[in-house]
Amino acid sequence: GMAGICVVKGGNPTCRGNRLNSGQGPGIRIEFSGKGRFFKNTLSAHTGPGIHVRTEGDPYVEDCLVCDGMATGVHCEDQGMGTFVGNQVTSNAEAGFLVETQAAPRVLRNLIFKGQGCGVCVRDHGGGRFEGNQIHVNVGCGVWLTGVTSRPHLEGNIITQESIGIHATDRSTALLVGNTVSGCTQANVVLASVGEIHVQQNEVREARGVGLEITRGSVLLEGNRVAGNECGGVVVRTAEASPVLRQNTFTGNKDAGLVVRDAATGTYTANLFMANIIGIRICDAGNPSIADNTISKASRAGLMVHSAAGGSVTQNTFDHNQCGVEVHGECHTVLQENTITASLADGVYAHSGGVCRFVEGNRILASAECGVRVEGGANPHFEFTIIADGLHCGIKVAEGGRGTFRQNYVRNNQGPGVWVKTGGHPEFEKNAVCGGRDHGILVEDRGRGRFVANDVKANAKAGICTTTEGNPIVHQNTFRDGVNTLWVHERGAGLYTENVITSGSFSGLLIESGGNPVARRNRFACELSGPSVAVRVGADAQGCLEQNVIEHHAVGIQVDGPGTCLVQYNQVLHNHACGLRVEKDGTCAFLHNTVAHNGVGVTTEDGGDPVVENNVITRNA
Repeated sequence: GMAGICVVKGGNPTCRGNRLNSGQGPGIRIEFSGKGRFFKNTLSAHTGPGIHVRTEGDPYVEDCLVCDGMATGVHCEDQGMGTFVGNQVTSNAEAGFLVETQAAPRVLRNLIFKGQGCGVCVRDHGGGRFEGNQIHVNVGCGVWLTGVTSRPHLEGNIITQESIGIHATDRSTALLVGNTVSGCTQANVVLASVGEIHVQQNEVREARGVGLEITRGSVLLEGNRVAGNECGGVVVRTAEASPVLRQNTFTGNKDAGLVVRDAATGTYTANLFMANIIGIRICDAGNPSIADNTISKASRAGLMVHSAAGGSVTQNTFDHNQCGVEVHGECHTVLQENTITASLADGVYAHSGGVCRFVEGNRILASAECGVRVEGGANPHFEFTIIADGLHCGIKVAEGGRGTFRQNYVRNNQGPGVWVKTGGHPEFEKNAVCGGRDHGILVEDRGRGRFVANDVKANAKAGICTTTEGNPIVHQNTFRDGVNTLWVHERGAGLYTENVITSGSFSGLLIESGGNPVARRNRFACELSGPSVAVRVGADAQGCLEQNVIEHHAVGIQVDGPGTCLVQYNQVLHNHACGLRVEKDGTCAFLHNTVAHNGVGVTTEDGGDPVVENNVITRNA
């Protein structure tokens, strides 16, 4: 239809203060290189666009009201240009601004609101610059980029209270810089384009849904602040999504700062995650590369991996989170060279069948509860990890937890270095457990586990304590220092074979109160000059000691009370007080042993009543 005002072929009018309404077409049309200057005009209720710019039209439009149209507010197409400054575009049936087919307007400081379509639509090779606009309360999204676009530039806009603030689809391209997008119901930003989109220094906050969702493409997000969103800060999903996120800040998001899921990939570096419920969540076959980030003060977990998560997590710092890393379900995530420090509960918590791998160079420091807690059938793998300076235990495996721990360094924890209970059953091999303020290893309450070739030293209590039906396999370890280097009591059991046990200040092995171990082919030595005892057997002790070498103590074996311990086929040598001492109504069966070069071979006193048969007792002083 015809326009209220039509400017063509170099026309350049100045139109001020006019009211154009209810036309059967556009209010103003500028085409064929037409120009014109339009100030304080009102354009309303037209069947076509309020303003239509095409074929190299290039008007200047300022402080106009474009409203209540039956189509778009402003339509730029076919290489149309124009500068639009400080206008109000409201309550139109379609888009507030529609830009397409190589049009490239400059849209500055306009108020675009309450449209029945989207606020701004750029499509089909449209471009332009959109700066400092306020876009809000449109029925559609705030900004819709679709088709193939000519990289529109959106900078410094405020986009609020939309269903979606910015929605990029198809092969659209764009540069989004310094915008504030907030309070949208579904998502502040949705990026579903395979085109080149750069998102830099924007504020994406307080969405009632997701802050920013990425479902396709290799988007670049750099220097943005993502804050206070209800359903997560940034959610990356589908195998078609492979973004790059760097130097962004994620803070106060109500779920996770970052979620990578549904086979999505991407690279995430040098970001700051602060005070989210979860810093980063990887799930549902998400496979990201996460490196050099700082994740702090999460109220549940700095990192959560679950539900077949993959990916690599490298050289990140996790500090002051409720839990540093939480793992549940079988995952393939690999963590390397991360620092997990000052967790308010556990450094790492693996549960509900949780599986992942901690390899080379992770440090788990100063956790308030456990450095590592494994339970509920979880089976993580740890190697070359330092677990140190915890306010409670270093590693706790309980409630059917498993786990493989190889060549880790567990040191200076206030509680047990390793604590296994309630059906826990870890594989613990070639680790160092030292300098703890409690037991090096505590196995209790039906705990099990296999401990092989570990170096356990300088712990304040026992090197390993087994109690209340604990039943570990302990093989080829080195135990040094402690009060009682090995302590088995209160129905504790276990198989102890081929260990080297350097006795503590009280004894190398203490069995008492229903303790029932089997100790076989161990070597008990002593580096102390004081009155240490290699093996001390207390009241109600059970178990079997056989084929051990017991030497260079004050007393080789001392029995302090009635029990049923079987001592056979051992070599008891070079103990400077005596080889076997039985006292305090002590009982045991002492069979087929070699007792030589001791101060005294066998001595009994104070009601001691052993069975001593078929031993070789020779060359004792």
